[in-house]
Amino acid sequence: MNSILNKFLKFKQKIPKAEVSLLILSFLGLLISLYLFYLYQQPNEIICLSNCQKVRESDYSSFLGIQLPIWGVLYYLGIFIYTFLRIILNKICLITKYEKHILVLYTTIGFSFSLYLTYIEAFILGLFCDWCLASAAVSTLIFLVNLTSTLKRTLIKNNVKFRN
Repeated sequence: MNSILNKFLKFKQKIPKAEVSLLILSFLGLLISLYLFYLYQQPNEIICLSNCQKVRESDYSSFLGIQLPIWGVLYYLGIFIYTFLRIILNKICLITKYEKHILVLYTTIGFSFSLYLTYIEAFILGLFCDWCLASAAVSTLIFLVNLTSTLKRTLIKNNVKFRN
């Protein structure tokens, strides 16, 4: 019993702020996407302050034949699971040197796709959906948190020092 408790106490080290932020943001994005998925399945109009219903009815509400909220669920769930596992595995074993690049690539793709969809809303449809913009904001924050965290870890690892 003491052995298990000692392992837990050793594991309960300080988790980096970036990982905590990624968990919270990806959970928030997951909630938004799940809510949008639920709304897309309903026959009723989406109630929001802007043009969510018109965006949902547009040709751009799906990608490769799959509704955009499903892509959002997969994206945010992927980040949540990956970050959670990174926190757990980082305490248990060594992570490969390429591991940090996987999440940078994944969040860059998600951020780029989010920019593309926002561009479509602004310049092609001329309509905005509050929920879509909220998801775009979360995706942007995830990208920035992950990018700055990765750059910081790389600079520290390479012993880069800055002058004041």
